[in-house]
Amino acid sequence: MWSQYALLEETTEPLVKLWDKKAQKCVPHHTVCCVNGDQYTGEWMDNKKHGRGMQVWKKTGMIYDGDWRCGKRGAGTYFYTPSAFYEGQWKEDQRSGWGRMQYENGELYEGEWLKDKHHGKGLLLLVCAKCGTMSDFGREAAVRPTVYPIPKVCLQDSQAVLMEARAYFTQGGQGEINRDSTIPSHTVAGQYVL
Repeated sequence: MWSQYALLEETTEPLVKLWDKKAQKCVPHHTVCCVNGDQYTGEWMDNKKHGRGMQVWKKTGMIYDGDWRCGKRGAGTYFYTPSAFYEGQWKEDQRSGWGRMQYENGELYEGEWLKDKHHGKGLLLLVCAKCGTMSDFGREAAVRPTVYPIPKVCLQDSQAVLMEARAYFTQGGQGEINRDSTIPSHTVAGQYVL
């Protein structure tokens, strides 16, 4: 027992630093669990996440699986929720470079990012889940507006669209539209007029 106290008195470094040295992670593959429940499994270099690895944040349930550089995310996939994720490049732990973000509501952005924001060239696919009006506004303020105006889109039979959607979702959304439903064949919702 006295030898432990004698050892502590001989060292001038704080215990935290001594314990950190003992816990150095300079092995190809290592799992570390934090007190708060977070967990990292992957490669290490100089006691930092470096190489391929997966980080799981217990409190939020978020997961990052990909490359790490000196403790920061490189290129990989970050799962915010099971249906919302970002797959692409990172810089200073922010989405930067080329990447694809699938949002919770089904919308998708694929393109360039800078400091966690859309930046540069990219494609944004929006989900329009309701019947309504589409308008062409803000064209004057666009950096490079399209040459052609947005054409008028009209449904031939909005009731058929609603009936088909109801049938699809009540059958568990198995990915196919039931063509044997009570919807008359001449009013299939997939028909649009431009």
